[in-house]
Amino acid sequence: MRKIYSLLLVTIMAVSLSACGGNSSGGNTLAILDWMKEGTYHFKYQAEMEVEGEIIATKGWMASNGKAIASQSEYVMDGETMIMRLLEKDDMLYIINDVAKTITKFSSDLGDTSQDVRDFSNMEFVKSGTAHLKGKSYAYDEYIEDGSVVRFYKEGNNLYAIETISPEVTTLMIIDSYSKNAPAGSFDIPTGYSEFSF
Repeated sequence: MRKIYSLLLVTIMAVSLSACGGNSSGGNTLAILDWMKEGTYHFKYQAEMEVEGEIIATKGWMASNGKAIASQSEYVMDGETMIMRLLEKDDMLYIINDVAKTITKFSSDLGDTSQDVRDFSNMEFVKSGTAHLKGKSYAYDEYIEDGSVVRFYKEGNNLYAIETISPEVTTLMIIDSYSKNAPAGSFDIPTGYSEFSF
């Protein structure tokens, strides 16, 4: 379970951090991501992750308040639909199950999320091009960051999808909608839930 969230978090961070600009040059994806520059946003997505030849389909939402990143994902595991929330906050990773009323806590591998969201300088522009997704041709800007390839696909002046290709996983995230307003309570840790720490 944690592996699914960890892999999805690679894409979350690619979206969040690229919005901060840094010293990247080339392409116009950063301008498209202006809606994220203030650090507070919310977007809905559909995603497919290919892990060791297996396709894992998810859908959900992600949000940031500039200090933390929250997400909710729905996916099928062993024939059962799972709805889980993730909260990356204060150097901790929380996996929240609202049905079972449990919180699983991990020490974050990413460090201080609030610092990461504000400081991004490693993404390097590679090229622009066109490619087919879902039977349609889209323009894209391609970047490389820490050994992962990140492609931002565009539909006119809007961001259509983000593809992240790393040695472990390939993730395609299609953006359904986005706004600058994160839903109330997105970054709260529920009370009264059973807690487990690792």
